[in-house]
Amino acid sequence: MLTIDRMTDKLSSSIAIAALSGLVVLPLAWRLLVASNTDSKSQHGTRKVLRPSTTKPLLGNTLDVIGNVPIRHDWIANLCLEAKGEPVLLQSLGTPDMTLLSTPQAFEDVFKNQFDNFPKGPKKAEYLRELLGEGIFAVDYEKWHRQ
Repeated sequence: MLTIDRMTDKLSSSIAIAALSGLVVLPLAWRLLVASNTDSKSQHGTRKVLRPSTTKPLLGNTLDVIGNVPIRHDWIANLCLEAKGEPVLLQSLGTPDMTLLSTPQAFEDVFKNQFDNFPKGPKKAEYLRELLGEGIFAVDYEKWHRQ
């Protein structure tokens, strides 16, 4: 027969296991939910962006990004060649999604028609301002429209 102390110990252990399981399962479930919503958007008239064949379900392209650091530019150039001019989406843990463009038409579309969908954000604008001043490539929003 179990005493009250043993029952309390077992209950505490069960609660701890459930809490730890939740900490592992919830982020995975969230990532899958976001991925499923992203895929459903392509059914509503937007074009689905190509992803490298090595993209993992939860890690995205994190392993590729880390493994290709020494040859990063060649790796990105090869991804663009394989995509044959289509935009490529790279996802890496801890960083914003990166869309690779490789044709003049794609750049023109982003800079003219879809500029509001691709803001640089304050951090990137700050980095670019340090390097390029307040020229057309470093500014965002209203300053860009006035250029």
